[in-house]
Amino acid sequence: DNATLRNATPATSKLTVYSYGRFIAGEDGAGEQVTALRAALAQAKVPELTSSWSGGWTLGLVVQDALQRCAADCGPREFHAALEGVDLDTGGLTGTRVKLTPDDHYGPSAYRLYRFDNQARTFAPVGDWLAISSKGEILPK
Repeated sequence: DNATLRNATPATSKLTVYSYGRFIAGEDGAGEQVTALRAALAQAKVPELTSSWSGGWTLGLVVQDALQRCAADCGPREFHAALEGVDLDTGGLTGTRVKLTPDDHYGPSAYRLYRFDNQARTFAPVGDWLAISSKGEILPK
């Protein structure tokens, strides 16, 4: 939690804290879905975009995509099959597409390193996204 870190790390600290994330946080990210999420958070008076908000918004996009693939009579079996066909551009919320298949219910991921800036009191990305397959292999850019 960013608030806990801010409270525990004074601005004068010489400690450098790193974290990593699968979803954007803070001021990171750009794209259609990032813009929509930031607007929703502002309307709800949520002070900060966290990876939890980004992950939840992404999950909502996955469910929406599956429901749009599902026929009018979308029962549990049909919805499960629709989930296995999700191939979704996350609009900047992650560093890779969300892609699920019948044999891979996790799909590829992308992780990004973040450094806590003691002066600015926020996390900032370090470098680019590192894409990883669901089998743990680093994927080419």
